[in-house]
Amino acid sequence: MEPLTEVCGHNEQLSRATGFDLGFAAHHVKVKLDLSKVQDCLHRVREMYENATPLQPCMGCKDCQGLNQIIELLQPPSPEIFQTS
Repeated sequence: MEPLTEVCGHNEQLSRATGFDLGFAAHHVKVKLDLSKVQDCLHRVREMYENATPLQPCMGCKDCQGLNQIIELLQPPSPEIFQTS
């Protein structure tokens, strides 16, 4: 994806009532498909899926941190939240 920075006509075409509106254009790129790499990835995913225990997160991995935050949000509330004093 590439931003469309050239504007034909007036610059106010980029301004909307809701804010700035910048378009993007896709460019097709031919990529040689290496099926052996796809098969290797599928085997690794299957091993992870079938693993009885989840993999340990990598130190500093933003994906692991994000996933942990989602998991924490989805945890049921602890019972002491509902107890009154």
